[in-house]
Amino acid sequence: MKTPYFIENIDWTDLRTQKTLLLETINNDAVSPEHKDGLEGILALIDALQDFAVDEMDVNPIHVFDFELEDEREGHYHNRPVEEDNVDDVKTVCLCDNCGSDNVQTKMWVNVNDNTTSDSASDNDNGDNWCLDCETHPDLLPHTLKSDAKVVGFQVVGEDDTENEGEILDASFCIYNLSQAREMLNTDGNWRLLTIWEGDIEEPTYMFEGDPRN
Repeated sequence: MKTPYFIENIDWTDLRTQKTLLLETINNDAVSPEHKDGLEGILALIDALQDFAVDEMDVNPIHVFDFELEDEREGHYHNRPVEEDNVDDVKTVCLCDNCGSDNVQTKMWVNVNDNTTSDSASDNDNGDNWCLDCETHPDLLPHTLKSDAKVVGFQVVGEDDTENEGEILDASFCIYNLSQAREMLNTDGNWRLLTIWEGDIEEPTYMFEGDPRN
């Protein structure tokens, strides 16, 4: 399915910010119930737009959702409900905004006398960040995941803003290890790595054995 023009031209960062402001307004006790009802209708439209982009157009959910905000609002994990009994059984990690991997690094200043480290090397310049999986300098986005969440493999998908956007190289249920996916990235066209977490794909077919990062 060709990605609709309006999806291609959405600035997801701006939309996430606007959604946050909308939720803050809805939760403001000074806002009348009538206004809240109207704003919740707009919020539902944004939710539907985000779900359509991810579920139907295969847009990277890392770009579309603010997972920390969704967790606070509805208890989502990768846009799926977390069972109430396990709400406390979570962890917060930073993920690569390009491929969704947690295999990321950032520069830090180290005190040579006591080996203490600073929070970062600079003012969150993404040039100071590095993803070991997709080998890019990404923004690092905090996400709340189940404590036992794990990476099970990788896929190669069409890069944003290209004719391949939303396409998956090979079958959508096939999962590869890192070296296999990197070989696939060398095919014709513009493609990018996508990290697959356990539960992201129902009944996946594993095209490898052993460590997904081999």
